[in-house]
Amino acid sequence: MLENILTGVTHVFSIELLILIIIGTMGGIIIGALPGFSPTMGVALLVPFTFNMSSVEGLATLAAVYSGAVYGGSISAILLNIPGAPANIATIFDGYPMAVKGEGNKALLTSVISSFHGGTISAVALILIAPVLAIFALKFGPPEKFWVAIFGLVLIASMGTSKELLKGLISGAFGIWLGIIGISPITGESRFTFGNIDLQGGISLVPALVGLFAFSQALIYLEKLIRQNKTNLVQVTNEKGLFFKVYKEIVTKFAGLTVFSGSLGSFIGAIPGAGGQVGGIIAYDQAKRFSRDKKQFGKGAMAGVIAPEAANNGTVGGAIVPMLTLGIPGSPTAAVLLGGLLIHGLWPGPDLFTTNAETTYTFMFAFLLAQFALLVCGVLGAGYFTHVLRVPEYFLGPGVIALCIFGAFAVSNNYFDIYVMLILGIIGYFALKIGIPPAPAVLGLILGPIAESNLMLGMRIGSAQGDILQYFFTRPIAAVLVLLVVGAIVSTLLLELKRHNQEKMIAKQSTNLYKGITSMDAIVGLTVFVTCILTYFMYINKLQMETGIYASYVFLFVALLGLVLFFVGWRFTSDKIQWVPWLRVGEVTLVTLASIILGQYLGFYTSTFLLMSYLSARMISISGAAIKPNITKIIGFSAGITLFMYIAFGMFLSLPTPRGLFI
Repeated sequence: MLENILTGVTHVFSIELLILIIIGTMGGIIIGALPGFSPTMGVALLVPFTFNMSSVEGLATLAAVYSGAVYGGSISAILLNIPGAPANIATIFDGYPMAVKGEGNKALLTSVISSFHGGTISAVALILIAPVLAIFALKFGPPEKFWVAIFGLVLIASMGTSKELLKGLISGAFGIWLGIIGISPITGESRFTFGNIDLQGGISLVPALVGLFAFSQALIYLEKLIRQNKTNLVQVTNEKGLFFKVYKEIVTKFAGLTVFSGSLGSFIGAIPGAGGQVGGIIAYDQAKRFSRDKKQFGKGAMAGVIAPEAANNGTVGGAIVPMLTLGIPGSPTAAVLLGGLLIHGLWPGPDLFTTNAETTYTFMFAFLLAQFALLVCGVLGAGYFTHVLRVPEYFLGPGVIALCIFGAFAVSNNYFDIYVMLILGIIGYFALKIGIPPAPAVLGLILGPIAESNLMLGMRIGSAQGDILQYFFTRPIAAVLVLLVVGAIVSTLLLELKRHNQEKMIAKQSTNLYKGITSMDAIVGLTVFVTCILTYFMYINKLQMETGIYASYVFLFVALLGLVLFFVGWRFTSDKIQWVPWLRVGEVTLVTLASIILGQYLGFYTSTFLLMSYLSARMISISGAAIKPNITKIIGFSAGITLFMYIAFGMFLSLPTPRGLFI
């Protein structure tokens, strides 16, 4: 093994390979920073570019893109409150508040340093203990995978308090329902498709992510223009020597958290199906649980950026471990990377570490080197990333909407995905208005199908063995996971009980308590309860047993949550619905819908240019400024963004957009 390691070190420092790693890392950062463009998409799009490369060069480039894209998603999460990829969902919780406080550069540097540390930890694990981790991951059968998914879903409970806890769970259940739509993986029967062929394949994650986070955020920009007449939401300050100060602070104050999160991410990444999104959420939750100052989380805590970013980049190396040794990719992106491995004539398994040891160890050290390239590119680019904040909302909003359309379409070149994005964007916006967060919905969409498939498969195996409960609860690893789930539930309930008592004391001193049957939370809870009960009896109850059993559990559980929310809003306290500019929201929605439809006739880029021009003019007008003096800026910005999209998506990424009368 030592000889192979030395061989890998020797070969990794070739000039050609170093250049490819740097290019791949920079390209990955750009792809990851674009809302809707996931690491999986970036790696998949660049696989054809590696055909003429050697196996080491091709794999190293793809791995660099993978690492860069996972970090790149934190840029839009921090600067725009939009996670560039599912792995960066948890980063928005404290990354964006740091930017709002004027610590945008610090947040970006914290992210890239943490990503570097997490990626380095996973790279070392990949080199030294790949066979051990792969063997351990192989022991995860259906019960273990089911309990991992349940553990992730239980963590939704930590995203809110009191009423918000209930709303977070309802949001998560909504995401699970989105994951149920389509063909049942067990019986092949359609669920919630209602004869629509486009729904047969289910709801794709990227359009859902773009809609819930990005399109809804563009509407928030519009709303703030109307209410505040401000164009700069986040102030970013540059400070000389900031990198060294941040690095020193992370090493001296958060070294334990960094190592823990990176190691946790490496472990979770090696579990097939988990991925960076699960690693980031779990690491954030654990950092919050064990922090001495929990109240700072969600308000711009450095630990809230360090934990998810170290973990999600840690999952990159972890996901590659079972891919190389067992042919089992730990994430969708690793699955695409596995395709690149096979294209170059390499088969996963013991032969990679014996017959093809030179290629394998060179690739693994190239992955380690990519982490240093990530650090350099991220630090040098941090000062430029913040320039996006200087773009006024009346330009940024339309630009984000255009990116939403392109990002949703690029997943599978399917126009239907754009409509899914738009619908979920509207739902996400109004959900925010009644206090329902979008993050749990995305987590439910990710983990719901994992939980269902492994639950049903485990039930079949357990039934064949004669005892389903024993199969799910007595296997050693499954038993440990069950204890973790129970521990998470108990600790959350204890925290909620403490918070409830505190709120009760505050309520006694308040003379303006909003509650009652007509309160917002009571109405929302009753609506959820009635909808779930009617859906169960009128639709789910008529499905085949194996097709509908998981959906039955979900809808009955959500009905119970709705009933509890109704009771809390009626008897205790309720949130008030936030102000909504109905006419403006309706106008933006209808104009966006018209642009999507016209794109099939006028051309995608032409309709995008017209959309951005119109929305920019309308937002300038809404903000109180005159349109005429800004016409040149409007046309110039719209043309510039359209040209950028044409170069990036049409030429560089070869996205086959619809062409009409124009382009």
